Amino acid sequence: RLAKWIVGLDGSSDKNYSTHAAVWRKPFHVSGKYTKARRDVSQTPFYVPDGPGGTMIKKGLSSVEEEICPVLAKIGCGEISKENNEMCADNDVTSEGGSVVYGMCKFHASGREDLDVRMLLPPAGAASNRCAEEEEVGGRPFVCEVIDAHRMPSPYDLTVVTEVINRVDTYK
Repeated sequence: RLAKWIVGLDGSSDKNYSTHAAVWRKPFHVSGKYTKARRDVSQTPFYVPDGPGGTMIKKGLSSVEEEICPVLAKIGCGEISKENNEMCADNDVTSEGGSVVYGMCKFHASGREDLDVRMLLPPAGAASNRCAEEEEVGGRPFVCEVIDAHRMPSPYDLTVVTEVINRVDTYK
């Protein structure tokens, strides 16, 4: 709407130009640690070709990224804006070939993790070389980069996001 208003201010009938105005929220980062108790859940979505020149098929039931990013975006940030995304010629933002996407949640994990690997915590009461004050929850560190969220999450929102992610038992 803003772009139409700006073009309307000009009053010119020359249509050899276009105007695009975009306003978006600066990206912010949410960090945490995760564990993975199943061997059929990958770190990020994992696709392989179905034979030579075949379509891509997804391996595994889900991924850590697919379990964290949608919950963070919806519950923690009230969704992510897609208003500033520039459409391709066929009006499909997901198409390859020139779309510009401003709003998204990017998952950045530390290190590589194979699909068939579990990421577990040490058993309770395991010997540790650290003193009690230095003890912290284990797991693999990650960062989610949230770009163009509708709102900034509060500490309470992040607590709810953590509880919802940890409560999911879809694959049991």
